[in-house]
Amino acid sequence: MTLLLAQLKMLTTGSPGGVVLPATLQNLTLSSSSVPENTAPGAAIGLLSGRTPGSTITLIDDAGNRFALNGAANGIVTGLTALNFEAGVSHSIIVEETLATAVVPTRQSTIAITVTNVLDTILSPLSLSATTISEAAAPGAVIGALGGTTAGASPSLVDGHGGRVALIGTDLVVGATDIDALATPTLTVIVRQTHPDAALPLDTTFVIDVERVNASLTVTGTLDPAQFNVAYSDSLTVSGGTVPYSVSGLPPYGISATIIGGTISFTGTPR
Repeated sequence: MTLLLAQLKMLTTGSPGGVVLPATLQNLTLSSSSVPENTAPGAAIGLLSGRTPGSTITLIDDAGNRFALNGAANGIVTGLTALNFEAGVSHSIIVEETLATAVVPTRQSTIAITVTNVLDTILSPLSLSATTISEAAAPGAVIGALGGTTAGASPSLVDGHGGRVALIGTDLVVGATDIDALATPTLTVIVRQTHPDAALPLDTTFVIDVERVNASLTVTGTLDPAQFNVAYSDSLTVSGGTVPYSVSGLPPYGISATIIGGTISFTGTPR
């Protein structure tokens, strides 16, 4: 009995003259399990570890040809199918190890490989279908539609010139703040595009011309010609709302006056 135990000890310790017991295949692991999207085919990802000496390795599931086995280097490389982070952030492969003299001749190991995102989307400047607006336009009136938006990007209004312009969907519209062509003949607006796959946002600046309401106005008031220098003010309703004006002196800027008896006629576009 003592001799038998000694012989068994030599077998299990691999002592000279002993008989090697059948090996047990182990689960395989990968030294690195992540790869950037769009990596070229054949690029090394990681080396397999846990392999039993003398065994053969076969990749029986390559995740749709996204990965391949580099037998010489005992590693996994990228395959012919392109890796796309947006299409899939992780893929699983199955590696099978075979050794005829092992306790169990084959063993399969499932390994997950992560695809990392590369910020590779390039944003393009936006365009605007129209760049003029009447000062009489009501809030919400469409100025123009944005064009050239990069697929998947989101536009936002960075600067609406003090609330004079707003963004609704992909339309620039008149905002809540009144537009006055004399005070602001042009409006500067900045629209920003952001995209989850772009490294930086992109701003586009638009300059919008404000058109003045050029109505030909005739206002008649009955005054004593001797009192003409007394200030006279009124308001006139035109398309888009009420336009206030005030005139004094003879004649005020932009106003021509005609005196016929006790009637004074003002003609022009008073503001």
